[in-house]
Amino acid sequence: MRLRAMLLALTIATPAWAPAYCETIDPVEVRYEMFWGGFRAAEARLVRAGTEAELVMRATGMADTLAAFAMEAETQHNQFRSHSRSKSMESTLAVDFHGTPRTLVDEIRRTNPDDNKEPRPPVPEALKAGTMDPLTAMITASRRILSGHAGERFTMPVYDGRNRYDAVVTVGGPGSTTLGNRRITGTRATIAFKPLAGFRKKSQELWDGATFTLLLDPTTQLPARIVSDSFTIATVISAVPPVQKTGG
Repeated sequence: MRLRAMLLALTIATPAWAPAYCETIDPVEVRYEMFWGGFRAAEARLVRAGTEAELVMRATGMADTLAAFAMEAETQHNQFRSHSRSKSMESTLAVDFHGTPRTLVDEIRRTNPDDNKEPRPPVPEALKAGTMDPLTAMITASRRILSGHAGERFTMPVYDGRNRYDAVVTVGGPGSTTLGNRRITGTRATIAFKPLAGFRKKSQELWDGATFTLLLDPTTQLPARIVSDSFTIATVISAVPPVQKTGG
């Protein structure tokens, strides 16, 4: 579940290059390392250009031994697709966001067929209207954060094909951190999660009020660091230097 927390933190907190900030949009790639209680637990690679994005993530070290978790997610042409696997299950999702979101694929294959899970509550159609997928939400959030002012608050309505939640973003003031040998002074922001539908009881309790704090690097328009203390063990997501642009 904490790996999923990291994924959602990245997809909501990581802004993308957007037309509001540059005329030519080249693909940008950034790699992240993720830590629980100081131990390296996962790594991720995020590539995006304009309104399209792809996220690849996998567990490392002891977390990989215990869970063998890996995930890929992408958004293209108003469609969101994701595929994840672990020792206990494999999941595939595809959602079309033309108009009211419509699920195209929703498959779960469990390693143990007798592993009975609590039924997932359905998401009412009314709550799907006006939502966006997690990767599109990150692009939209970037524009608001970079053009916002300290204390400004806004809500991102997110639907990932199974869960409906709000990401409440509060723009902070200036902050700084070190990435490699570079000192970064950027914009802070806080993201709080509010589950609305589709969550099982334990997930609902885990996510309700979960908060992430990020520092946005104004040079790359990417988070240099994301931190959360909402999951018992401190969770830290840090960009791996150097942040590189791909393509021409």
